[in-house]
This record gives sequence, structure tokens and C-alpha cells, in this order.
Amino acid sequence: MGVLASTGEVFFKEEASSFNITIVVPRTGTYEVALDGRAGSTEFDKSATSLCTHWHVTNVGNTNSFFLCTSDPSKAGEGKTWGTRGCTSLETAASGVVPVGAFYMDVGVNTLWLASRERCSLASQLIITPPPPPSLPSPPLPPLSPPHGVALER
Repeated sequence: MGVLASTGEVFFKEEASSFNITIVVPRTGTYEVALDGRAGSTEFDKSATSLCTHWHVTNVGNTNSFFLCTSDPSKAGEGKTWGTRGCTSLETAASGVVPVGAFYMDVGVNTLWLASRERCSLASQLIITPPPPPSLPSPPLPPLSPPHGVALER
């Protein structure tokens, strides 16, 4: 993994790599998660001095995607050392925030993993949007008053 010093953005130099992100939430529920990122082709090139490089590093479509996972992809248990079960694939926009999806989290500490899909893609932050607060119970209805009737005469 690397960090672009001028912006603080992170990128993966190697395939099949990830790092965990600890998220503390105030209540249990489904949180919307978005990634602020961009294509690494805007920063990197094929030169020996480039911080990140690979054969297609100058192509936007080869430097603009990540996985966001609910478990460690290096321990995916898919019969190999790397797997994407429990991962959501996402492509960054030219520059800006891209919705990733909904993730269920328990109150307190939770962990997500940002994982490489294409080397040299740049990410700056995850944006976590909480679910709406639980609705307050409705106040009790006032007691019913006794019926008022009209006496019938015979």
C-alpha cells in the first residue's frame, strides 16, 4: 500500500492486498457507505520513478476500482489465499464520491476492509451515512368518553 503525500490518498501497489478500517457507530442498523476516490492514471505513469506502476497504469479504466469487504479477503476461505466473498466492487468516478452500498453494522466497533481490485486506484475517504433515528412511539390515545345517548320516548 502507498500514500500519495500531496493529497493523503491511499493506493495499492500489489494485487490481493487490503487493510482494515475500524468504524464506530452509535446504533445498530444499515448504514450507507460511499467512497471518495479517483483514477490513479491522473497521478501515476510507467516510469521507474512513479510511486505506483503497472502495464496499463495510464488507462483510467485500469486504475479506478476497489473492493469494500465485510470480512478480511485474505481469509476468504474460497480454497485460495484471496477471495471476494462479502465484497462490493466499485469504480471511482473521474473524481468524486461514489456510493458503495448498504452495510449492516452493530452498535459500537465494526470493521470493513478496503481491498485492491485494480492497482494504483486512489481513495481518500469513506463517507458513512447513518440510518434514520428510530421513530418515537406515538402518544397514547385519550380515554374514550362515555357515549352520550338520546332517550327514546315511546
